[in-house]
Amino acid sequence: MTPEIVPTPKSRRWVRVLIAFVVAFDVTAFFQWADGSFQSEFGGHPDEGTHYLTGLRVRDAAAHAWDGTHSGKVRHSVNALRRTPAFDLALGGWMFAFGTSRIAVLLFMTALAGATITLIYCTVRHDFGDWAAVVASLLWLCAPAVRESYETILPEQFSAFLLTGAVLLWARLMDEGNRLRIAAGKRIGTVAMLGSGCALVFALAVTLKFLPGDPRTATPFLKECGCVLGIAAAAFALTGIVIRPRSIVRMDTTWVAMVALVAGVLVARWLRADVPDVRVLIVATPALAMLSTRGAVSLAGIIGSQTAIAFELSRRKTLWLLLLFLLALPQDLLHPWQKDWRGFGPAALTLIGESRAPAGVLVVSDPRGESMFASEIAMRDRAQQITVERGSETLTDPAGTAARGRPLERFLEDEQLFAYLTSGHIRYVVLDSAVPQDVHAGYHDQVRRILEDNVRSFWPIYDNPIIRDGEPMGHPLRIFRVMQSEGAQLQ
Repeated sequence: MTPEIVPTPKSRRWVRVLIAFVVAFDVTAFFQWADGSFQSEFGGHPDEGTHYLTGLRVRDAAAHAWDGTHSGKVRHSVNALRRTPAFDLALGGWMFAFGTSRIAVLLFMTALAGATITLIYCTVRHDFGDWAAVVASLLWLCAPAVRESYETILPEQFSAFLLTGAVLLWARLMDEGNRLRIAAGKRIGTVAMLGSGCALVFALAVTLKFLPGDPRTATPFLKECGCVLGIAAAAFALTGIVIRPRSIVRMDTTWVAMVALVAGVLVARWLRADVPDVRVLIVATPALAMLSTRGAVSLAGIIGSQTAIAFELSRRKTLWLLLLFLLALPQDLLHPWQKDWRGFGPAALTLIGESRAPAGVLVVSDPRGESMFASEIAMRDRAQQITVERGSETLTDPAGTAARGRPLERFLEDEQLFAYLTSGHIRYVVLDSAVPQDVHAGYHDQVRRILEDNVRSFWPIYDNPIIRDGEPMGHPLRIFRVMQSEGAQLQ
């Protein structure tokens, strides 16, 4: 005799949702600490430091508006923020509430991961129970590509949460407001849902600027797709798309929506096959994790009611453990990605202690290093005494490009660059001699030659080793003080 199913009170549901969020928040924060994110500077991606600086600008605008002072600054900040991405606006709001430290900013990514886990847990639990919901959450949380996304300050985690939440909300609205589609036939209804779901995801993808680029061959695209959650997870997800568990007696609105989400993101990535970065695929990982768990449920033969799932759990335990080790505990978890980018923080502290008055600083590095240095200065310079100029902007001509797409040098002659550096506008020059060769510009050698050959005009005051992606560089980071000696000549 089948036992009677007792519905769970809504109050207890909220308790479980809260517990899922708190556990996910704690586990994510532990991964951030274990992988070195709390100690590393913002160098995990070339755009990471830029996102921090933009969020800081949003935070400053909010602080001025809250204080009710500096109305001119408020108007200027609002005008400057009109084209700011939604992720940076949300990050700035978080920084306004919880501070601008490295840990505070990383906890914003932790909160996003916890919110995404909550969506995954609630969706899977509704159809397959607590055990399946835990497996889906663990699968997503431990995937190496996902771990990188919430250990760096990048918008993909934010987009994954927004898109998944929007598609789940759309599925619920379809269930609540369009019951008549059942009378029109299951097949017609499924096609209509899939089409409208793809249209929704495609529209959101365009809004999130995922689609600039020309269609290219799908071969490299197919090779990289399996690396997001793993080949096993992709296989189980495909099974979840093809096989429908009989435990779901209602229309598969939610699961068709998940398929539409994955399809929309994959098409968006295919249209950007010329871009080597695969971060856009992170947006589809919550749906892939849920579909993988659905496929595992189908393969395990758990096809009864929720009560049957509980009674059959003991004899299906071996398959569930196999699922856990294959999907939620990949081999990469034993050798996790370490985030280790350091060297610009001590240089920033040295400059802040050295400079007693407003000073201009020119940092010469690659875009990643320049963003790292600028973010370290902004994080520590409470008095905002230091103004940072990027060499990739100041020393290049935006109107033209040199060979191989590299920027055109602004100062073609050493005398021109020497005159600019000693004009009084620049007080310090930060030179990174460990720039990788693939992003090494001509002005790097030009600046180093001028600084080293003119000691009377550029006095070295500090040097520090640089660590890039865990690898110590042989060339140090050096700081030069510009000596304002009248009549100085280029040596």
